[in-house]
Amino acid sequence: RSRRYKNNKGRWGRPWHRRMRIDRDPSVQVQASWEMREEIDLNEMSKFIANEPRAEDLRWAGFLDKYDDAYDRIKVRTARPLRRFEKRDFFYVTTTDDPVMGEFVAAGEGDVFITDTILAHLVTSSRSVYPWDIVVHKTQGGKLLFDKRDGQFDLLTVSETAMEPPT
Repeated sequence: RSRRYKNNKGRWGRPWHRRMRIDRDPSVQVQASWEMREEIDLNEMSKFIANEPRAEDLRWAGFLDKYDDAYDRIKVRTARPLRRFEKRDFFYVTTTDDPVMGEFVAAGEGDVFITDTILAHLVTSSRSVYPWDIVVHKTQGGKLLFDKRDGQFDLLTVSETAMEPPT
């Protein structure tokens, strides 16, 4: 028995049951006065299978620079330094501040509005390590706008969904 568990070690040579646990503070403190409408277990949600409705792209907006295919063929012997882009701006726009989404809401096109960043967080929520939250606005016409709060929502690390979370 001891030989079996002796070799069952995780990262840094620690047995799996003695790994360091990192507790992170929640993004929003739950108040005792709040009324629980529904509780969703994320593990159960990941097993949920639904009939997916046919989605439709209403508009492709934005700009994407061309990717240099030479970076796919880099090896140790053919090292190539990365270039820094000095005049590159990044826009972390919420759904309610996005002018394209505003046009769609005003025109009555669509029922659910969400940015790609917020949707990516929802899709990977069962593996998420860092605390984050979203805000859902319901308009008079019954349309849903998924929004984010300011914070580290847009600045997650590469290893956010790694098997062994970052410290």
